Amino acid sequence: MRPSGQHRCVVTGAGRGLGLEFARQLAVRGDFVVGACRSLNSVGDLRAALGIEGMVVELDLTDARCRRLRLRSVGRDLDAIDLLINAAGAEDSPASGGPLAALERDALISVFTVDVAGLPWW
Repeated sequence: MRPSGQHRCVVTGAGRGLGLEFARQLAVRGDFVVGACRSLNSVGDLRAALGIEGMVVELDLTDARCRRLRLRSVGRDLDAIDLLINAAGAEDSPASGGPLAALERDALISVFTVDVAGLPWW
């Protein structure tokens, strides 16, 4: 649980870029931050930014099973979320760019799902 007055924040895409910076600034101001990353392979900067007060979870927004597991694990520690920042983004691939006739449906849906819809996972 959180100390009184501390906000409970979830930041997707917290492993790097804007997501990492959002997580860092929220932690600096004293909020409890759940930093969600697609992979836990390189989260050293995030763990350092959150310190012992934050939580780092693996979350692949394109994977429904992964989203359900994260919901359960975060729900055990937080009774509510005060702020959600969806900063996750999928990068283009050769299958999701180029001439219209060459675009692959599944690749486009994956990019759209993460970048536009943000796939709420709560």
